[in-house]
Amino acid sequence: MGICLMILQLTPFAIIYLVTIAIGLYLFHLAKDIPFTPGRKLVRLVIVGTIILNGMYVLQLLVIDPGVFLISILIGIMGIYMIISALLLFALSYTGREQYVNPRAFVLLMVPPLLILSAVATNQYFSLFVTGQLYL
Repeated sequence: MGICLMILQLTPFAIIYLVTIAIGLYLFHLAKDIPFTPGRKLVRLVIVGTIILNGMYVLQLLVIDPGVFLISILIGIMGIYMIISALLLFALSYTGREQYVNPRAFVLLMVPPLLILSAVATNQYFSLFVTGQLYL
């Protein structure tokens, strides 16, 4: 707890990201009242992806444990993939291709990045991406 308070004294970024999470939760609540449009659910997916990304970044700033740090990086990257996939489906829905916008398409767009992410996370050489050291 003392280390977290020390980090908060040195940098305001954790507080700023906590505020963006609160704003994201409020926007998610407001997005329920949007009248039916082709991109209503996709806007909510973008908001959820942003909340996940910001939450994991706050965790990275406040936690010193290397294991939790790496897990928060991987979950944050999943939030980025969610945002990218939702934006692509959002563009499809507003260009008149609503037949391609369904949960199956979203899952199919998320599978390749998640497979790559899981391969990187379970690889024995994951430390190459983190420390830059080469192990033979």
